[in-house]
Amino acid sequence: MSRSGFHFQPIDAALLLMTVIWGSNFTLVKLAVRDIPELPFNSLRLLIASATFLLALAAREGEQRLTGVEWRRIAELGIVGHFVYQLCFLGAVARTTVANNSLQKLGGSRTAVYSNVTPLVAMVAAAIWLGEPLTLSKLAGAVAVIAGVAVTRFERRIVPPPLEAL
Repeated sequence: MSRSGFHFQPIDAALLLMTVIWGSNFTLVKLAVRDIPELPFNSLRLLIASATFLLALAAREGEQRLTGVEWRRIAELGIVGHFVYQLCFLGAVARTTVANNSLQKLGGSRTAVYSNVTPLVAMVAAAIWLGEPLTLSKLAGAVAVIAGVAVTRFERRIVPPPLEAL
């Protein structure tokens, strides 16, 4: 971004694509776990993702030689950051009253809106643990996210008038 304003770049397109994929995750997982138990579904999903990551890494970086320490660190991060997270996420979407009630009462799109709060948590965690500054623009964005969640959460359903009234 330059001082003269925002310029759309390829990374912006990639982030928008990521947002579309991430945003559809709740609904697609809910549909999938209706027919496939969450553990086999998650295993297959992570196996496909891992193979895709390895292919992308090989295409981008070529052959890499990692040390034993690096492999251990990658395994630790993979277990906590992906495996455990996905087990919790899928288990929650598949079974918990909160996720099921949210999806039933609010629908997939309104439930997924709450995932917009995740960057706020990351922003606060980065400020606390990494010393990243909380700038005015970040705080304004946080207020906008909270307002957006509130607006979509408390919106009234728009009901068209009966046909005979037209």
